[in-house]
Amino acid sequence: MKRRIISTTIILASFLGVAGYLFVKPVEDPQIIAQREKMQQKAEETGYGDIEIDNLHRRVAYLLPRLTGLFTENKEKNENVLILPIAYGESVKSISLRYLYDGYMYLYTDSEKKKLEKVVIRFTRMMPLGFEFKEERRDMINPTPLYHEDNKIDSNDDISIIYYEYTLSEEQMAGRENPQVQNNDENRFKEADKIILKELPFFDKKISLVETYKTWLRRATTRLERKVVDLEMKERVRVQHIMDMQ
Repeated sequence: MKRRIISTTIILASFLGVAGYLFVKPVEDPQIIAQREKMQQKAEETGYGDIEIDNLHRRVAYLLPRLTGLFTENKEKNENVLILPIAYGESVKSISLRYLYDGYMYLYTDSEKKKLEKVVIRFTRMMPLGFEFKEERRDMINPTPLYHEDNKIDSNDDISIIYYEYTLSEEQMAGRENPQVQNNDENRFKEADKIILKELPFFDKKISLVETYKTWLRRATTRLERKVVDLEMKERVRVQHIMDMQ
């Protein structure tokens, strides 16, 4: 009997020891906490500014005037926009939730195409299966893609994400073979939600939003550079062809 009690006590003590190890919150290094707080304070003071983002904006602004033939002009708004495809594919959540998606970056400039005035990263996805046709759109907007020449970091806390939806019921889809093609009006989307970086209460989400914007801006810059090289090569071939009188 004594042996059984002793064994039970040992097992219980072992269990409590393991449980205590699992549920006791680990003590963080004070230096790590201080560094995190300092980084957060610096980010708040600069409006989540990022030197690489500023340099990418500068690079894009330098490349755009060399791509004037690819712009779409809007005389009413006195602006020009270059639309750059950046992503496409299929997103699968489950058997019944399959989406086709594409992504574009809209680079807005002034009428002379010398100043980068706005950047919009737009992802649209469509769920064509099931009993409901649904399209979703997310716009990440930077209304002030600035960069400074005096080593001042531009703020990014005015970046926003707007979520739109467009839905057709089974009755509305009756007799519509391809509702996306038949209703290709941008105004079909209804705004469902909106967040602005400066209004987010979570530091990690703010950093994540900035990193996402920077990732897509890197990819767009690379594509712009390739387009410039392609256009210059075509121009060289054209000039050579004329000079050789072929």
